[in-house]
Amino acid sequence: LISVPQMNIFCAFLLSAGIANAHDNRLKFPPTNHFEEHLRNADPEAESQILDVRVVKALGSKGYDKVRLSVINHSPTAPASPDVTFTYSDAFQYRWKASFDMGVTSSSCSSSPALLTSADSDGDCLLACSADDACTHYVYDSAGADMKCSTYSDCDYAASSSTSSTYQKYGTNYLHSAIVTATPGTATPFTIDNTTVSVLLPLEDGPSSGIVWSDPCISGRWVGCSMSSFAFNHSVDMLNVLSTDPTWHYFQILGDNFYDQDGRLTKHFFNSLSLSSRSKILMTVPGNHDLWVCGGPDCGDKFDQYGHGLMQWYAQDTVASSYAENAFLDFTVDPDAKDEGWDTFEEKNKAENFVWYNKMGSVGFVGFNGAGLPNDEEKYFEEACAYMKGNVDYIFALGHWNDGGSSVSPQLSTPDLRTKLAGIDGCDIGDNIKYMDGHTHCNELQTAGEKEEVGFMIGGHGMSGCTQFGFAYVKSAGKGEKVEVYYFEEWDGSTDKYEDIKACIEQNGVDGCLQFATKWL
Repeated sequence: LISVPQMNIFCAFLLSAGIANAHDNRLKFPPTNHFEEHLRNADPEAESQILDVRVVKALGSKGYDKVRLSVINHSPTAPASPDVTFTYSDAFQYRWKASFDMGVTSSSCSSSPALLTSADSDGDCLLACSADDACTHYVYDSAGADMKCSTYSDCDYAASSSTSSTYQKYGTNYLHSAIVTATPGTATPFTIDNTTVSVLLPLEDGPSSGIVWSDPCISGRWVGCSMSSFAFNHSVDMLNVLSTDPTWHYFQILGDNFYDQDGRLTKHFFNSLSLSSRSKILMTVPGNHDLWVCGGPDCGDKFDQYGHGLMQWYAQDTVASSYAENAFLDFTVDPDAKDEGWDTFEEKNKAENFVWYNKMGSVGFVGFNGAGLPNDEEKYFEEACAYMKGNVDYIFALGHWNDGGSSVSPQLSTPDLRTKLAGIDGCDIGDNIKYMDGHTHCNELQTAGEKEEVGFMIGGHGMSGCTQFGFAYVKSAGKGEKVEVYYFEEWDGSTDKYEDIKACIEQNGVDGCLQFATKWL
């Protein structure tokens, strides 16, 4: 969390300390020139062979039983499937064009001559290797003024200086996607590349439930991450254990998704997930660090993703799919068309790529991008409310920002979006319209309505703030029943309940472990 005024103060402090351009220095000279030891292996990391699938609820207007099914791989050819005809197949555009491992430190490549050697930054080196089909590895040495970037077509991981790290490129990223029909109330199997993906869509108006995080921070590579020593393992292991429970349906991440600029942290996280975890219905929205990795527009630069990596990796079915030429994502704004405007979101992406709405059981959800211009999103909020009218018992506005600071227009903070929606026909359902957000790294009740709580913050998942680490569990018994919200605190700075919660869920499922949770609603 860094608001624009705070970012100005922060940058001024860094300048006074003799550290010019803090963001650029973090990019070129990460504290150790490599990711933390617990995030990488001593030997080159193997890419997971589990099908990298995304299961996403389709935009509500397409029908309750519609799901967007996507696969990320390294082939321009769509995956083989008797059940899915992929209508979109293309290489990643603009950002996160290739996947890399987490690197091997104190190593370099000596078995073949370098394809390219330059005095560029780590970011330039990664982009050069991503764009070169012949490149399989790159070596970056951050030895002070003698920093050096080299790309290679082969690597022997020869011993080298402690400032040198070698990164393996898994391959070019391709996204394949299609809208499919699932049978509500039962697990619908889809066979893709000889793997069966089971999609569990709750009955319309029936019981539904899901797990919610925000601001998961697993590495200090780009930002300070106070709980990085355990956040990765706790996040992966807990989600994989949770996903052995077939009774819950969706997984939501409300922005600042791993504080990731170039896709390596996100790839490493998904590389560690089980097929069951990958098969849960995924919902996400962008946060400020998904646009500018430093946290605010004042320090944006050409290496930032501006949501382009996120929108392809998470493959949400947004309002852009209703008008885009490819019926999926809007790539009409090229973030590199101008070597400027790094501090302005609308010059680097389209807000429509992040606005979506759908329904799970009897609960509606509206996701949005708080950094988008209000006029770009307004008509879609009305469209969402028209869909919700008489169709749901509850609505959750899902966003990242909890206030009007840090690159977000005040009327597009998440609490203010909830207020805006409540004034639109179809969403005017009193305390039954609620919101969830993060940004401030706390897990707490945020806003009381006239009769019950309406706002919930779930931003404590690895970053400093309230020294909390946990997840929310949202549960509805179906039409006519009250929605419930529970908070599981895994760690609070002194008491560690992680192992107890995980062991209980492994044995009893999440509903059998509510004694470990605080009931928020």
